[in-house]
Amino acid sequence: MTALQHPRRIEYSVGGKVMWAQRPCLQCGAWLATMPERAEPSSDGFVYTWTCPACGADEEFHSTTPPDDHDSEPDLHTPGERPEPPHKNPEGWPNAATLSDEQRSLITACWNFIETVAGAVYIPRIGVLWDLEAALSRYDFDMVLVAASRYQDETNDNPSGGQDEATRPSWTRAWREVATALKALRKSREDPA
Repeated sequence: MTALQHPRRIEYSVGGKVMWAQRPCLQCGAWLATMPERAEPSSDGFVYTWTCPACGADEEFHSTTPPDDHDSEPDLHTPGERPEPPHKNPEGWPNAATLSDEQRSLITACWNFIETVAGAVYIPRIGVLWDLEAALSRYDFDMVLVAASRYQDETNDNPSGGQDEATRPSWTRAWREVATALKALRKSREDPA
């Protein structure tokens, strides 16, 4: 499960066909089957239901698209299997040996920031943070740098704007760590030792 609540892409259109996307269970994080187990008519279209093979929880999705108009790709993941959580410590990254100290600091600061803001009701520019979390989860440092820099630019280096007084200090402290790590990384790239 991720720290930030992502919108879940359940159905999407490709070449005129509506496709189902495989996604994890909201309750336990195990993969659901791509195709729903049931489809029942409702007043506003259809109610599609998936049952998690790991925990038994039912998830429903309402759609106006009839069952015959849906298709799916084969399951990418085994239903019921839980994905391995991402390594938040840069030492666990596949390319750990090639990461500089500045890159490691930025990775750690970004994970800390994601975890700090995760429970907030209002998160400015959350789409950029979803990109940041996805890049961290894929161990893609170049995209971590792009997303962190973009978030800094789009929030004018003040992501806690609009937060209540109780949460502002932790946001500001966590963001300062990211901003400091970004500055150190940029400086190391300008001035290689």
